[in-house]
Amino acid sequence: MYLAMVGCFLSLVAHLCGYIGIGRPFGMDPWPLHIGVIVVCIPAVFAAQKLSKGYLQDEMWHAVLRGCPEWMKSLFVVIFAYAFISFFMFILVTDNAANVVNEANKLRGFSGHWLVFYYVSYAILYSYHKVMLNDSG
Repeated sequence: MYLAMVGCFLSLVAHLCGYIGIGRPFGMDPWPLHIGVIVVCIPAVFAAQKLSKGYLQDEMWHAVLRGCPEWMKSLFVVIFAYAFISFFMFILVTDNAANVVNEANKLRGFSGHWLVFYYVSYAILYSYHKVMLNDSG
C-alpha cells in the first residue's frame, strides 16, 4: 500500500516535470515506474478479488472501494478522467510526422497512466486494509 502511495507521488512529480520540460526529473530515467506499476498492481488485483467476492459485477467498484473515505473515491474519478484527457491532448499535440516528441513530452504522456495505476492500487489496498481490520475486530 505504501509503495503504491510513493509510486503515485513520484508519478505526479514526473508528470508535473513533463509539463515544465524536464525529461529526467529524478536525475535519471523515470521509466522504472513502469515496473513499479506491475509490482503494486498484482497484490491490488488479489485484494480486489477478495473484496468483491459475493458482490454482483455491477457493484464491483463499490465493493472494492468500500473501505475508502468518500474523498478517495472522488479522487479516483478525477484522476481517471484527468489521465484520459491528458493522454488525448498528448496525442493531439504530438506531431509524429515531424518526430517532435522529446523526453518531457513522452514523460507527460505516460505518467498520467502511472498516476491512475498507482492511485487505484493504493485505494484498493487501503480499502482492503480497512475492511480486513473491521472484519477481524
